[in-house]
Amino acid sequence: MNKPQLIIIIALLPVLVSMLCSCSDRARQSELQKYSELYVHYCRSGQFDSLAVDAGRVFAARNPGMDRRLILLSGLHSAQAAIFLDNYPQAAAYIDTLSGFGDWAEYPDLSAMFSGIQASYEIKAGFDYPSALAHLTDALNWFKEDGNALNTCNALYNISMIYFFRRDTAGLRYAREAIEISSENMDDPYMMCTADVVMAMMLLVKGDYDGARRYADEAKRIADKESYTLVYPRIYMVLGEAALDDGDAAAADGLFRKGFEAARNTDPDFYFELAIPYSRMLVQTGRYQEAEEFLAGTLSIVDRNDNIRYRHVLLEQLSALKEAQGDIHSAYRYFKSAVSSRDSIMNVDKETSFNNLLDLYEKASLQNIIRKRQYDMYVTLFICV
Repeated sequence: MNKPQLIIIIALLPVLVSMLCSCSDRARQSELQKYSELYVHYCRSGQFDSLAVDAGRVFAARNPGMDRRLILLSGLHSAQAAIFLDNYPQAAAYIDTLSGFGDWAEYPDLSAMFSGIQASYEIKAGFDYPSALAHLTDALNWFKEDGNALNTCNALYNISMIYFFRRDTAGLRYAREAIEISSENMDDPYMMCTADVVMAMMLLVKGDYDGARRYADEAKRIADKESYTLVYPRIYMVLGEAALDDGDAAAADGLFRKGFEAARNTDPDFYFELAIPYSRMLVQTGRYQEAEEFLAGTLSIVDRNDNIRYRHVLLEQLSALKEAQGDIHSAYRYFKSAVSSRDSIMNVDKETSFNNLLDLYEKASLQNIIRKRQYDMYVTLFICV
């Protein structure tokens, strides 16, 4: 049986049907496989509206006679869809309901997925990076011990994204580990594609634009071949930033626009990730009127979706715009607003907790290495005997 898959969003690979099942078991396995394939299709194509409707309908219709894995799977995907549609109250309700289920220990793979979903909620809804890192580390350690390369890779991907949001190059080590795992599993193009994407994004944070472009181009090659439309917004964001660094504003403009088109009807975060370099490009090329209109419209989207993580960055862009126009008074006013907005989502205690969790991750990784070496030693000794 294939294992559940934790990706940028949570998805599940098709579940194989055992030839030894009874007719009833075969029917349940068939139904589970059908929904597994449907959910993973919605996830990889970014159809979160459809995922919310279909997974939510199945979860709402749960009853004692329904397959338990299907219930949990549908609940997990319902929560994930709500998170990526920025419907945080609904996501919180799903997570609260799922937390009340008392049989997670019987489904450790789904429990690890649940940890990943909780991390997504904590990142997007509450900016609680320490709790998110703790949940992802729990999932990562389970996937490593289970020997699940795909989900290990994707847990590393999600940890790297925490660092991307923080603009911290320390996330490069996790991206590199994901690349190493994907290079050992070249029969899985999705693993390779997503690892390339996160590596490109982390190299962007580092300022290595040539390296970022190289990984983004490879990710695009795979995405084009396999129709992985979900990754296109971030690929075009990286390529646009690289073109902008080259001084080719026209090429950057075209790439960002492709990214916006790909981001339509997907995770709103993809739009904001593109909006930041796009508005910077407009200011740098003297397109001040366009920049002002674009930033005003983007801030209204922030207000509408209550996506405050990007507010301070957009206000900083407005400050830079006003400074470029010579309006120093307005530039200072927007700068103060940006500082206030940034401080509202920062928390010293959480920052300390985040750094402490890094030590815990190091210890857990070291323990895994020690256990593996002990196992290898026992196997070697057995062979010798």
